[in-house]
Formats: sequence, structure tokens, C-alpha cells
Amino acid sequence: MLVDPGHGGPDSGAIGPNQTYEKDNNLAIALALKDVLEKAGAKVLLTRDKDVSIVNDYSELNDLQARVDLANNNNVDLFVSIHNDSFGKPEVHGTSTFYDSRNPKSNESLHLANSVQNAFIDIIETQNREVKQAPLYVLGNTNMPAILLETAFISNPYEEARLQNPTFQKNVAAAIFHGIFNYYKNPIPES
Repeated sequence: MLVDPGHGGPDSGAIGPNQTYEKDNNLAIALALKDVLEKAGAKVLLTRDKDVSIVNDYSELNDLQARVDLANNNNVDLFVSIHNDSFGKPEVHGTSTFYDSRNPKSNESLHLANSVQNAFIDIIETQNREVKQAPLYVLGNTNMPAILLETAFISNPYEEARLQNPTFQKNVAAAIFHGIFNYYKNPIPES
């Protein structure tokens, strides 16, 4: 499977009120998720394992395409992209998971999104901002079930602090792992 810590290098992603960077939170969670998945026997690729751009000639499109290519060229079973959400009102908080109906495995993507979102809400006990369909480049152009998880709002001071906490990062990784486990344990019925 491929775990994609969003942003990196020159692209900081969202910046919290205390000047923390989304790219750093995403990477910490992705590394923790890789660890728990590998301990369970999974083979895991990361789009990045340090604070770098995954392309030499950085542009947003080049970066997104490189993430898609890494997943498609390695024929991974799942694509999980990790992000932090942000909004202009600092009181907004919670977790949402996205899938893209353009993905050739959109039914499986929706099932994976629901499994991860439900496990996340059960374990992390955050506000459920639901599973949502959105035309996101990395989700619509990958060939396998693919989701993008907005773990918490970096724009919310409480959630920003949680995102910096190594215990919270490991709990987030555990929640994602349980969602993936449930996805495989309870497959969608063949139509």
C-alpha cells in the first residue's frame, strides 16, 4: 500500500495559528502509520520519508502527478493520503475522509473511506465531519482504492496542539490502521 504524507519541501500545506506546518504533521503520522502497518505484515511505500518535495522541478501539478505515478507504477493495493484541514474560523474542528467518484475503484474507495472514518471517530473521539466525495487529483487519477484523510484542523488551536503530540500522532496512525483492517475484514459484497 502507499501512504502519502501530503505536501513537503517548499509546500508547507496549511499553517496553524502557532506557526506549525501541516507537512510536518502529515509526515509524523505517515511514519507512525507505516510502522504499525509493517508490524502487521503489510508492505508499505511512502511518497516521502522526510521534508522534501518528491519532484525536482516543483510545481503543484508535478508533485501531485508524481504521487499518482508512484502508486500506479508500483501497483499498490491502497492509496492513503494524510492531511490536516484548515478553515478561516478557528473554532471549526473535526475529521473528514474524501474519496473521488472518478476513481476506477470508487465503490471500494467509498468503502475504505467509511471504514477509516468510522474507526477514526471511534478511537480519536473527534467531531465527525463525514465522508465526502470530491474531485481531488490524487484520488481521481490513481488506479486503486484511494482516500484522503483530513485528520484534524490545524487552524483550530486545540487540534493544532494535538497534531504536534507524538501520542496523538500514534493514536491517529492506530485509528487509520484499524480502518484499513476493517476494510479488509468486511469487504463490500460483489455486485
